[in-house]
Amino acid sequence: MGAIHLWVFDISPSAPLLTALSPADEARAASLVHPQDQHRYARSRAALRWVLADHTGCPPLELPLWVDDRGKPHLPADMASPFNLSHSGDVAVVAVGSHRPVGVDVETCSQQAGMLDLVEQFMSLAEQDQVKGLPTMQATTSCLRAWTRKEAVLKALGTGLSHDARRVEVGLSAAPMFWLADDIRHGKHVCVQSIETPEGLVAVAEVHEGPHTDMPHILIRRP
Repeated sequence: MGAIHLWVFDISPSAPLLTALSPADEARAASLVHPQDQHRYARSRAALRWVLADHTGCPPLELPLWVDDRGKPHLPADMASPFNLSHSGDVAVVAVGSHRPVGVDVETCSQQAGMLDLVEQFMSLAEQDQVKGLPTMQATTSCLRAWTRKEAVLKALGTGLSHDARRVEVGLSAAPMFWLADDIRHGKHVCVQSIETPEGLVAVAEVHEGPHTDMPHILIRRP
């Protein structure tokens, strides 16, 4: 089973741009209202181009990236391994798989505030019951971790949050697991793993055609 490369980047305003941006990237960054958001968007897109250039051998500005209706970036299918991008606060992560669809989500600790007020919006009734029995700090961390796992799974499946996250039960703990995604993609299984980094909580998901027991190895990399 191929490894998943998980790249972690600092995208704070003081962080350098790793590569130049395309005119489309620059226009999108400029369209954002807040300067901090502009800086973060520019640095996350530059990081993505830098990673994909490293994996494909194509110069960053020559990568034919395009964005779908949900804002997800793509390359031509014959050009690159599956990849996915996420950013939160001053952190961006890029996951690059071998040949199976992947999804990734990162949430910084600053995102924990108010998580317990949102459980009914993204957790199943069974998950909500589990949270109720936990101390407040543990419950908050478990909710944030569950959110990253659900979003990574839905991104790997290609639906994003257009699918009801309450119907995706992938656990509150950091334990790796496989989830049968029959109601979204018939017969598809998704493996999801959680990683705690100094920058925040990360979840990585990969789609499989059938049941598996082996989890892909995740290689954490930094520029």
